[in-house]
Amino acid sequence: MTSAKGHGRPKGTEYDHYMVGLVDAIYASGGVMSLNQAMRERFPDGFNFGSVSRPTVEKRFRKLWKEGEEALLAEAAARERKRIADDPRTKLNMALLSDAMELKELADAKAPYSDASSMGIRLFIERATPEDYRRNPKVPLVMSFGEFQIAHQRRAVLAKLKGRKTT
Repeated sequence: MTSAKGHGRPKGTEYDHYMVGLVDAIYASGGVMSLNQAMRERFPDGFNFGSVSRPTVEKRFRKLWKEGEEALLAEAAARERKRIADDPRTKLNMALLSDAMELKELADAKAPYSDASSMGIRLFIERATPEDYRRNPKVPLVMSFGEFQIAHQRRAVLAKLKGRKTT
């Protein structure tokens, strides 16, 4: 004879994934929304939970929320951070900002080469234009056009000097 070890549904029921949406909605509201408000918003009357009744689902969600509200909100915060970090626009903005900061460092520091070694190169480098300055939208946020011209020139000279040394 076999005996059942537990009662009710096993952990990870067919409707538990809805709890993630509820917790994300509560987290997105900044904690202003309650579990009841989130359930009313996410699951209007007539929402089909499959083979389970609405009161059973609501009872389980309230139990999960009561047992681990802080842990659920921490998981929601982690999901939000991951979503933001994986967003292509965020990655692009970080790359543009990184490039702008590198230019800012080139403009602020002393030139990493001697004037004598760069004189011939500087004569043939195209000057930076306002279009070059505005090409990266983060550059105007961190430096002036004059600083950008200096950084543009130094970056071009460094590229030429590195190219000359390797060949």
